[in-house]
Amino acid sequence: MNKKIKTVINIVLLALLIVTSIYTIIHYFFNYSKTDWFESSGNGYTVIGKEIGMPSWGGTSKALIEIYDTDENRIIVQFETNIDNNNEFLSESNYEVFIKEDHIALKLYNYDGKICGAYRFYYEEFMEEKS
Repeated sequence: MNKKIKTVINIVLLALLIVTSIYTIIHYFFNYSKTDWFESSGNGYTVIGKEIGMPSWGGTSKALIEIYDTDENRIIVQFETNIDNNNEFLSESNYEVFIKEDHIALKLYNYDGKICGAYRFYYEEFMEEKS
């Protein structure tokens, strides 16, 4: 093969590799579109779960959990977590929310029913933040 043809082929392949790599990096790190997953309200607070982006190749989904003070219309707690959902979108089987008289409890489940996160937020802690 001619040396010029090899050089052109190498440049074209390198350009394709660079474009594909840039697209993959942008898609992986900047895919921050959120879709509603669940919402539960009670005792003046609302717990909202949102799925971030699409499920990844490893089967995990990113989730954003927010707790709002409904009266003051402000976010009190906000955090992200990963849930292993076997490349599926998050559903009702991936969470449980319990709004009790003194706290909010949240359990997150993987696709196989195993708990991947358990959280408890006490109202008295929210009251201390208001003062």
